[in-house]
Amino acid sequence: MKAHRVAYELTEGEIAEGMSVLHKCDNPPCCNPNHLFLGTKKDNTRDMLSKHRGSQPPHSFGEKHHNTKFDEGAARKIIADQRTHRAIAVEYGISWMTVFRLKHGQTWKKLDREVRP
Repeated sequence: MKAHRVAYELTEGEIAEGMSVLHKCDNPPCCNPNHLFLGTKKDNTRDMLSKHRGSQPPHSFGEKHHNTKFDEGAARKIIADQRTHRAIAVEYGISWMTVFRLKHGQTWKKLDREVRP
């Protein structure tokens, strides 16, 4: 059980099933009971968005994503490459899991219909 939930229960009583303990201060490690309140997961999301936290649309994909390590041409080559994920990863300076996600349509999804069988 997380510390903020314990703090809430010690001061306010049992937390109903399905309820979350939210932070007025937006500091997840905080255990100050004056900063805690109950809400649903939907309330938590609403609170996050109202305070402009989290990932806000529009989202960037492919070459425009801030963490991209390669362009569309390289993505197509990686998808078509028949070597092991590890060998491909070493060549491109990425992790084997990045290769796996690309080849299984978890990233660069716009290439799904074009390149992937």
